[in-house]
Amino acid sequence: MPAVSAPAFAAGADLAAAMGQQPQQFQGQPSPQAQAQPQGQPRSQGQLPAQEAMGAEWDPAQDPMPVSAMSPAADAVRSAQAVAAEWADDLKAAGRAVATRAAGAGEAHPVRKKRSVVGVVVVSVVAVIALACVAFAAFLAWDRWGAYDDAADMQGIWQANGSASTVVVDGEQIQLTDDVAYDYEIDPFAKTITFSLGNMEGQGRYRFSPDRKQLVITDGTGYSWLSTLMDDIPWRVQSLQDELAGVEGAGKEAASGEEDGRTILDRP
Repeated sequence: MPAVSAPAFAAGADLAAAMGQQPQQFQGQPSPQAQAQPQGQPRSQGQLPAQEAMGAEWDPAQDPMPVSAMSPAADAVRSAQAVAAEWADDLKAAGRAVATRAAGAGEAHPVRKKRSVVGVVVVSVVAVIALACVAFAAFLAWDRWGAYDDAADMQGIWQANGSASTVVVDGEQIQLTDDVAYDYEIDPFAKTITFSLGNMEGQGRYRFSPDRKQLVITDGTGYSWLSTLMDDIPWRVQSLQDELAGVEGAGKEAASGEEDGRTILDRP
């Protein structure tokens, strides 16, 4: 290091004094304040040696942060950590609540599934019943109006039930004896019949047995397709049950004479 002359040093001291600063001490030479301070005596809190020597406040650009200044920062950091820990606990609690609700929903799902299965079963049963009713109605309609030809089945030789007399039916007349014959006309849809003998006329309804081997003619007026249908539905249902049960003569009527206005004819 080059030597510094006395005039240069004096000029430097004067310049420092003019700027209000302490003259710079050379390395190894203690400052007057440091010499005045006894060794081992603690310095005031918040001051560093250079600050004590200069009698100035703490300058963060020159010296490290003192312990007294770091305490509030440390407290703030700890407070932030505590807040973050509380938030983390809140998030965990919220997650557990969501998981609990999800588990509850998962437990309730089988109940909804069970209810939906019951609904499907009910709808299926109702649909089956409805289809069965439609199928039975279609069968009755076919059996009543589509399966047979009443005009053709009515023709032929019949035997009056309970007697040995025969009745011959052709396409125009019902011949009871060689001298007595009725003209007739049928309505296959309404299942009604009109007949005449000279100036006498009569009306009635007819019905074949399920095997078409019995013909029952009931005298009377006021028969229509609806009234005969309402009469024949329960009769046909009962005859079907008898047929399924193997009852002999299902759907046939026994002889009871003609006092009730009925004429029963059987195939011989």
